[in-house]
Amino acid sequence: MDSKLQQIQATLNAADETDVTRLDESHIRKIRLSFPNVPNDYLDLLKTIGWGNYGFVVYSGPVHPDEIFGVDGATDIRHFLIIGDNMAGWMFAYDTTQTPWRMVLLNHNVPVHTGNSPADFTSFVLAELIRE
Repeated sequence: MDSKLQQIQATLNAADETDVTRLDESHIRKIRLSFPNVPNDYLDLLKTIGWGNYGFVVYSGPVHPDEIFGVDGATDIRHFLIIGDNMAGWMFAYDTTQTPWRMVLLNHNVPVHTGNSPADFTSFVLAELIRE
């Protein structure tokens, strides 16, 4: 397990209100087949630690915006894949037009460019856990 994943696991172990479930290899393969360019650190997190409640939500796989906002509500964000949310309107997503995919934040269905995007999803998760 890499050091960021170890830090995330240790932080979750010390927290009271988390509930995560690891994905098995067959689910990881399904995600990889559906989304061939999905970053490895996201899959490593799902496989090693899991999806669920981290104090915020990490989804068990990428979600197309249409599934959340409907076709009309997702017109400007169809190129994003949502991978989690903070349960208060902010969503964590990948911009699939970038190579490699870049993590971004969405405020409801509006992309927010903070100019300070995390390097990868595990860095973002670790920073959020430490901040809480």
